[in-house]
Amino acid sequence: MRKRILIAVVSLAAVGAAWGLYGHRLLQGSGSGGQLYLTTTVRRGTVTQYVSADGNLRPYREATITAPAGGMLGGSLPQVGQTVYGGGTLASLAAQSSSGGTTLPASFTLQAEQLQVAQDRHALAGVEQQLAGLTLRAPHWYLNVGTFQVQPGEQVQAGQTLVNLHSALPVNSGGQFGYQITKYPLTAPVAGTVEQIYARQGQWVKKNAPILRLKSFSLDQELAQDRLTLAKAEYQLANGSGSSTVPVQTPLSGTVLAVDASAGTYVQAGADLFTVADLRRMTMQIDVSELDVNRLAPGDPVQVSVRALPGKSITGRIGSISPLGTVSNGVAVYQATVVLTPPKGVLPGMSAHARIRVAQKSGVLYVPPLAIHVRGGKDYVLVRSGGAIRAVQVQVGIADSSRVEVTRGVTLGETVLTSSLSTVSNSHGPLNLNGRPAGGGPGGQGGPPAGKGTPPAGAGGGAG
Repeated sequence: MRKRILIAVVSLAAVGAAWGLYGHRLLQGSGSGGQLYLTTTVRRGTVTQYVSADGNLRPYREATITAPAGGMLGGSLPQVGQTVYGGGTLASLAAQSSSGGTTLPASFTLQAEQLQVAQDRHALAGVEQQLAGLTLRAPHWYLNVGTFQVQPGEQVQAGQTLVNLHSALPVNSGGQFGYQITKYPLTAPVAGTVEQIYARQGQWVKKNAPILRLKSFSLDQELAQDRLTLAKAEYQLANGSGSSTVPVQTPLSGTVLAVDASAGTYVQAGADLFTVADLRRMTMQIDVSELDVNRLAPGDPVQVSVRALPGKSITGRIGSISPLGTVSNGVAVYQATVVLTPPKGVLPGMSAHARIRVAQKSGVLYVPPLAIHVRGGKDYVLVRSGGAIRAVQVQVGIADSSRVEVTRGVTLGETVLTSSLSTVSNSHGPLNLNGRPAGGGPGGQGGPPAGKGTPPAGAGGGAG
């Protein structure tokens, strides 16, 4: 049976846009009506796959300071936006009843001192945890250490790449055996100095093996300050002050975000008085699907763009991934925490977009997503050869928003159709092919095969 091709009319505006993006050619069909359609060629280059998500920025450390006892709030209260320091007094409470006449017993002072010790211990534990994170470790099993980009004693900035680790996984692409190389950059979580390098170039290391250690003067200073503050609070608790005036102190250094009381007013014990946050670092909560969660690990670099600051990209890292997912419409979603050092102008609550590279292949054949069509769970391309058009089954690999890797079925330089075809018929009946959406789902839904993850809609492509 003679092949019949029915081709949708493409607007000239869409044609012009496609020319600029993919280098398509505008051809005229030989069938009745002389319809127009677009073609491009199979090319070789780099395909990069990302996991991306949106979220809002929050302070890395935040404390709501409450009244340790009921009483009259006095002193010069801080203003919103003011910088305060850990252990500093923000206000004072004259312990008294709400009627204003009776001074409360000294037991209230004891309770306040006990609360202060607990807050100081919590702040100290947070700083010690940050210091433990200055030892950078291998995020996955059996990684090869690349060339170190720093030396001991060298100063580094937050987000700076210090060394790249690589994994080599054997792959079979169209009968050709090789290795898929994945790069895992280790970046500095904070600004500091390279204190020691444990690994050597070319060494194979196991998961959690120490690679290098940084020293942060600011964290060391904060640790010493928190230890001194805790020692003072413990001394005061052990010896007792006997005063009915209770200080209201902040457990951490940072910026005052909220003042919820006024001087000269009576407050109840436990009432919210101030909110203080350390804005030197921020976090962002993102949702990761069950198809992608095992492709991420704490320490992986993350590119964050803030919508209020277009054109700026901030390098962060994955701080943690929750092992407990939530199920929605039959799909499990896991929450990952991204940690970053914000530049000037970034404020808590701003919306941001996070992008994490999970796979990259270089020197592979690729076509635009619109060139891939799906029928019965199988992928096809429409190849134009010698004036004829035929449907060729292909095998696809990773994909991004503008490129789909083709591992089998086509050769470099072949001409393929990319226009949106409504019906293509051959001797076996109509194909009814629909173009693969950019960054589609697994299997027959337009993305990589099941188990390989799904590139998010709108993810950027790699340079080719």
